[in-house]
Amino acid sequence: ATLEAVGNCGSLGIHYEEAGDFAAADKAYALGCNTGMTAGKDQYYGQDRVCYWAAKNARNNLHDYANARRWFRYTCDAGEYPFACKFLGLMEAQAEGGPADPIAATQRYGQACDMVEDITIGDGQACLFFGRSLIANRIDLAMESWAGISVEPVTRDALPESLIMDVLTQASRAFIRGCADDIKEACTAFDTLLADWARGDYPRFAVECRVEDAQGRVISAKTCN
Repeated sequence: ATLEAVGNCGSLGIHYEEAGDFAAADKAYALGCNTGMTAGKDQYYGQDRVCYWAAKNARNNLHDYANARRWFRYTCDAGEYPFACKFLGLMEAQAEGGPADPIAATQRYGQACDMVEDITIGDGQACLFFGRSLIANRIDLAMESWAGISVEPVTRDALPESLIMDVLTQASRAFIRGCADDIKEACTAFDTLLADWARGDYPRFAVECRVEDAQGRVISAKTCN
């Protein structure tokens, strides 16, 4: 139970988990992770990695959701493992170890999606989940955005449509990142979002579009979205 031995605890946990002894794996992982969590800000002994393994074993094999959440949260907030943020988001979305919190889940998916600049070494699936969650919870997220920029209360019906459009734009960008990581469902989700938006399922701004010839004469004019 020393910081220098954190990695050994992780290796022992892997040994037990591969042998199917999940309780013994949990004991080893927990010792390594909990000890590692006492490290100072600039001290690194592999504790993020061990805590991630501990959380996955706790969630998937033991259904110990309380510890899984705690360890995923630690690893996610350390900013090194986007997958930890994604799994924490899934737990928050699916009410594993606590009440369902779709807004908190959306935020965790966003952390995972944006954690690394090059998404091909990140978690493109998290971007897919992020985009889907943004669309599903767009009104509540737009309400939160309004609360952050105005002291005036607003009802859901009177919410500025531009804020909803901002959330949807964020979703489209999330799908693009997921697609760049070769997540085919993200590519499809992007196409579907734009098709639904063009069809009028979501708020749009109307603008006057004109085509002019070389002399500046209008040869076509119509309202576009």
